[in-house]
Amino acid sequence: MKTKVILIILSALLTLSACTSTQYVALSSTDKKISNIEVFLRDVQKPVKEYEIISYIETSGTIFTTKKQLLIGLKKKVDELGGDAVIDVHFFYIPWFLSSLPAVDGAVIKYK
Repeated sequence: MKTKVILIILSALLTLSACTSTQYVALSSTDKKISNIEVFLRDVQKPVKEYEIISYIETSGTIFTTKKQLLIGLKKKVDELGGDAVIDVHFFYIPWFLSSLPAVDGAVIKYK
């Protein structure tokens, strides 16, 4: 009887460990206020126009915050700061208690 229970538990664990999830973040936005804010990912893209860095920015959330929500928050702050775009955008996690908090950072730029 114990052997059957152990086999069932092992089977369940193997099945659950094979699960995957996929997240995506659309870099463009349907929000008209922030749709003009360009986003350039770290080590992937750079603007072709000349620019100056006006601020560095970081946005973090709770354990339930999605990457899309982080990016929207980041773009809203860029708009408030008067920036045209944000470069070197990097998603990461901040260690916190027994979990981690999602965050994103970058540099706010203004085109010349």
